[in-house]
Amino acid sequence: MRRLTAIFALVVAAATLALAIAVAINQFPRGLALLGCVLIASASAWYGLRRRGIARVIGVIVAGIALVGAVALIVVGGARFVDLLIVAGLLVSLAAASAAFYHPRGSAERHGAATTGAFLQSALRWREGGTLPARQ
Repeated sequence: MRRLTAIFALVVAAATLALAIAVAINQFPRGLALLGCVLIASASAWYGLRRRGIARVIGVIVAGIALVGAVALIVVGGARFVDLLIVAGLLVSLAAASAAFYHPRGSAERHGAATTGAFLQSALRWREGGTLPARQ
């Protein structure tokens, strides 16, 4: 299911980017600003999605500011439906990407996958002259 969600996120993101580029070309000065806001929002939201701690907070704040800028451009003028479709496509693709990357706490251990810490500990033991643990 996560693979389908990730594919859906990529398809929606590609369609949103194509629509945003078309709007930027057709409505040149304002469309370019809207495209810039959408690109900044998507890049910073992706950055915040993939990080932890203060980096996540900063990424989400920058994405929120860029989305407010995009909404302000939509309210000021232009083809509102198309602009709203671009922002909605951005939000849907980010929500789908977030769902695709979601891992509940402890899911790796429940499914028998080795955690990064356990892998690094066994690699360090092997490097120090020890043996690798037997597979179970």
